[in-house]
Amino acid sequence: MHLESNPKGYNIDKLLEFLMEPKSVFMFYFIGISDKKDIKQALISMFQRSLMKSSRISPHWSGKTARGTIQLNGEKVKRLVISPDNQINDKESREFMARLIDL
Repeated sequence: MHLESNPKGYNIDKLLEFLMEPKSVFMFYFIGISDKKDIKQALISMFQRSLMKSSRISPHWSGKTARGTIQLNGEKVKRLVISPDNQINDKESREFMARLIDL
């Protein structure tokens, strides 16, 4: 929690393949450890509004025919660990998925 990072969230192709399965759900289980060794945790949807909006598509470390990976915004993750919020906007979530599929 006291260090800065922008972690890799997921491989887009693997995510899409996983979500094709019936009744599949993809969520993040974040664990934050402070410099005083305090531990906080949060279970957050991949469609959480601020997390999804701040995610970046990164083609690095992906093959030529791969869609790439999603890199999370570490500051947003930190805020969600401190104050969990699963606000989801259906329209924005559908648009986000369509954008990933179209890559």
